[in-house]
Amino acid sequence: MKKYLAILLVVLLCFISVEVLAKSKKAGKKMNYTYGTKTFNTPEAYSLPSSYFLDLRGIYKTATTQQYTADVAILHNIQGHTITLNDIDETNNVGTAGPIAGGRDQADEFATGWVHFFFIYNPVTGDVSSLSSASPTAPTLPAGYTFFVRVGAAWAESFTSSSVLRISYQMGDRAYYTILWNKWDTHPASNPTAISVASLVPTTAKLIHGVMGMSAGAAARKMRVSADAAEAIAVGALCDNVGTGDANYGVSGSKDFTLPILGSSIYWSTETTADEYAIGITGYTDDL
Repeated sequence: MKKYLAILLVVLLCFISVEVLAKSKKAGKKMNYTYGTKTFNTPEAYSLPSSYFLDLRGIYKTATTQQYTADVAILHNIQGHTITLNDIDETNNVGTAGPIAGGRDQADEFATGWVHFFFIYNPVTGDVSSLSSASPTAPTLPAGYTFFVRVGAAWAESFTSSSVLRISYQMGDRAYYTILWNKWDTHPASNPTAISVASLVPTTAKLIHGVMGMSAGAAARKMRVSADAAEAIAVGALCDNVGTGDANYGVSGSKDFTLPILGSSIYWSTETTADEYAIGITGYTDDL
């Protein structure tokens, strides 16, 4: 019996050794991808992640232009091949009809809503550029540009002659803007009540950031903000009231909150039905 167990152990060890050697050799091999005059290679045994950035920043420039920079960004094509680009600095103009590099991916102006921005790359010419699109996942790429990656989003208001971007600043996957009070001097109709945030965070967001507090009144009050109607994921506070709030400066007893965004609404509850509560949104964390 011991003899058979020893033989079985030797066979098992040999099998493991062969597998480890095979993986080691595979990891040492390179897979070459040729596009035009350029060839890229990556280890065959591993796939590089797309949507990877170092020091990604998104900066409002004008009513129709948004700048994105990154020390490093990994782009992908529809086959899943990736390419790493360094020191990218691109400004996109949503007012430029397309599909065109540096502009939007459609001929018509964007309707009011979220506009998504991409780094794009032409492997034949080596050109790096940007693209804006109403789609977060399937932009219409200009001819020759086969690599892309989404880098951020901005809310756009549609007017007769152009789409006007909301002023925002992005560092990594976190986007900031001047606080937008979607509730001020009011209270929920019942506890809890939904608050639409569709114009405040894109559908790609994974976290929402905001402030709760007292816009009026003279006493400390309890309030709560939640990610869902069941209030299973909630942030609550006793907000001290030491004076009337000001929409330009903030609320009394201000409390910050961060919640996962599970849809197009968050929910809130208050201690009383007095019109003295406020909820403001300061930004979001995008799922890049």
